[in-house]
Amino acid sequence: MLGPLENSKIDADSIRKKTDDIEKRVSDLSSILDNIKEKSSQISEIFELLKIINNKNNLLALNSYIEASRLGDNRKGFLIVSEKMQQIVKNSTESTNKGSILSDELLEEIEKMDTELKALKEKY
Repeated sequence: MLGPLENSKIDADSIRKKTDDIEKRVSDLSSILDNIKEKSSQISEIFELLKIINNKNNLLALNSYIEASRLGDNRKGFLIVSEKMQQIVKNSTESTNKGSILSDELLEEIEKMDTELKALKEKY
């Protein structure tokens, strides 16, 4: 039978092991979160590039429309291409904007999670 001193030692060892395990898991989660933050930042950069491409495509569609207006009777083909380009640009811009907003919201949530993990790390 164990006395009170031995029980205390066993309890302290058990607590130490559990604390070490929690510390390791928090550290692992922190590393995973850092990877997610990096990938989310890369996604945000992609959306910024898509916005630039959409702006250029919009200019191309506008130029196509201007050229169509100069051609008189031969403009039908240019008008069709111009209208299709404008629709593609519109849809692409809407999708890019939605994706960009979601990406920004995701980054905000990741930052909150990071703050909470750091607070947890400091507390324990």
